[in-house]
Amino acid sequence: MSKPNKALAAVQTFIKEKIIRKIWFTALLVAPVLVLLSYGISAIGIFTNVELELLDNKFNYRGAVETLKDESEVVIIAIDDQSQNTVGEYPWPRSFYARMVRNLMQAGASVVAFDLLFSDYSENPQEDQVLADAIQTYNRVVLSGRTETTLTDDENITYKSVDELDLQNVFDGIPGSITGIVYVRNDADGVYRRYHPYSVEMKKQLLSFGYATLKTHLSSPDSISISNNQFNFAGKTFPSFDGQSVLLNYYGPNKTFPTISASEILDTRDFMTNDERMIFRELMTDMQMDSLSLAADEEMRSAWALDVFDDPLSGIREKVKGKICIIGPMFPESKDLFPIPMYPGDREDENQMYGVEIHATAIQNFIDQNFITTIDPMFRLVTLLFLSYIIFGVSVSLKRLKIKNQTLLIILSSIASFTVFGIVFWLLFSIAGLTDSGPVTFFLEQNLRIQLTLGATLLILAFALSYYFKRSGSMAEFITEIGAILITGVTFYLVYEYTNSIFINDLVLAPVMPFASTIIMSYAGSIVYQYFTESRQKKLIRGFFNVYVNSQLVDRLIDNPDQFRLGGEKRELSILFSDVKGFTNISEALEPEELVILLNEYLGAMTEIVFKYGGTLDKYIGDAVMAFWGAPVPQEDHAKRACWAALEMQEKLVEMREEWKSKGKPELYIRIGINSGDVIVGNMGSESRFNYTVMGDSVNLAARLEPANKSFDTSIIISEFTNDQIQDFCRTRELATITVQGKSKPVKIFELVEKKLPGVYYEPLPPAPTAGKDILAIKK
Repeated sequence: MSKPNKALAAVQTFIKEKIIRKIWFTALLVAPVLVLLSYGISAIGIFTNVELELLDNKFNYRGAVETLKDESEVVIIAIDDQSQNTVGEYPWPRSFYARMVRNLMQAGASVVAFDLLFSDYSENPQEDQVLADAIQTYNRVVLSGRTETTLTDDENITYKSVDELDLQNVFDGIPGSITGIVYVRNDADGVYRRYHPYSVEMKKQLLSFGYATLKTHLSSPDSISISNNQFNFAGKTFPSFDGQSVLLNYYGPNKTFPTISASEILDTRDFMTNDERMIFRELMTDMQMDSLSLAADEEMRSAWALDVFDDPLSGIREKVKGKICIIGPMFPESKDLFPIPMYPGDREDENQMYGVEIHATAIQNFIDQNFITTIDPMFRLVTLLFLSYIIFGVSVSLKRLKIKNQTLLIILSSIASFTVFGIVFWLLFSIAGLTDSGPVTFFLEQNLRIQLTLGATLLILAFALSYYFKRSGSMAEFITEIGAILITGVTFYLVYEYTNSIFINDLVLAPVMPFASTIIMSYAGSIVYQYFTESRQKKLIRGFFNVYVNSQLVDRLIDNPDQFRLGGEKRELSILFSDVKGFTNISEALEPEELVILLNEYLGAMTEIVFKYGGTLDKYIGDAVMAFWGAPVPQEDHAKRACWAALEMQEKLVEMREEWKSKGKPELYIRIGINSGDVIVGNMGSESRFNYTVMGDSVNLAARLEPANKSFDTSIIISEFTNDQIQDFCRTRELATITVQGKSKPVKIFELVEKKLPGVYYEPLPPAPTAGKDILAIKK
């Protein structure tokens, strides 16, 4: 190969081995796909309500603006319970509203706006005329109006009128007034978060109530226009949230704005409240004066008249001077309460606000120019790509860590288990409403007894879980998975706190769910990627071999996949063969379905015992079982394990025969042969299909010892090679010296009788009459 070709090959190899096959290069390709999927999920709208609730959390996390009552340009004149107790039940005569217009304007109010719909004429036309005169005289009154409203499938607002535009207010069109639409649209979950500055009906722009009030307050002739997702009004530009509305920046929950009871605006020198009337009548009786005389007596006036609006000590005039005064109902029976994002304290069920306050919020937002904007789309995209890249790359890299130190594994596994159970306990307490603080703070808030109880419980559960993963051989996987989950969780927490921070400090709204879905999908993507690269192989090996061999073999194959290939090694093992006596006759006496059920029950019980003593199930040969001990994991006591397993198999069959007998089923008896010796153990077969098994003369001898039981009327026969290794663990009896087919050298065989208990002396069993005779040849 020429030097240029060698150099090119070297570059290609470097790119393939050092770049393309590295996880961080894969992450560059995967991250855009995950972000695209995340955008798709967000666009479906399944997280809309979740996103809205997270927005509400931001408002409440920020809390109420404490300075609003001192700095607000809007004052609410409330028709509340106090007003009704003082001047009479609502609705009031129109002259009351005319009086409020006069008093407020004379006190220097900038605008008087009625969040009241005067949809019908009064029974007394003079009352209507008084209010109409007041409106026309002061020339700075805003009325509320509405139309028959239909919401179309797209998110536009249209107004439906049959003949002409009817704003349902009898004072609409009076010189000196402007009418604004009071309709406010709620979001999908019923909460009021947005405000539409205007709508269009019959090619005519209809200002909302709030912006009609602002138009009067600013003496602006402008209408509202929109371009590039920005509203233009009164020489200012402010952001649109969705192309039609602004997102209301609530200053707090209900009753955050400065509020004056309407009765205090009415209560001037020439207006007598209910309280004043009652005191006046009592004085008439006590002083024996007629009403005209008492009313004309200036010295007595202070005894019955309050005149709150005119009283300098009340400061009412100063409070309304230069302010936008909105008159509206603020009592529950008015049914003018609407759900909003904010609530007082932790009372989520008290997120109700009167409509007059919602309009006040829209007005004050414009005056303060503290509109909420949305995060820059390009910045959001770049951030999502970066987060996806990091989460995916870190998660996969972490799962590929190979921790070999068992002590370190146990420590990390315990910490991970403790963390998992700690979070679970904290979530349970949170769901039960027992805490609203973080897990660490919650723990530190408890008394010492509860701390000790929780700590001990968590430690016990953590060690139990760690022990389980140690037994299953998956401690490393558990630790790295928990680590990846914690990194994902911490990343989401930091992102969530960042969105709260820019909302509170910069009035920038960053939707949380695109970040959440990207982070979660990046972690999920790491799981899928791991499955199709490494975990898939592990799961296939474990799922296939767990049925046939013990868990140690499975773990060894998973930890060392190179062993999952053809080949074997020489090793000393103990091999067991078992067979059912007279199985042919039994099978002929049963229906096929009954035979299968009986055989499965028998084989299942025998296999469990093999696994119990650490054996490897080689295969089933019809009703026969073949198993071995000492591989793949070396076992120095493999002979003892095999013999104890054989004894327990016979004991288990005694129990099963009792059950079968009671059910009228055949009773199974088995013969077992065991031999110990050198064999070849490993994966035997072809590249496409192979089995982990054993081969050799020692295997053949074990197979021939099983049928030898028939000649000696025994249940378990072992070879001399096995017998030599179990003298401290089992009692045996010499049977004979036999020569098996294909071998010239005779072998002593023994009957396996029972286990030996530690510390107990056992007399040697006498040999069988055939012992010492070497004339018996055994054929399979």
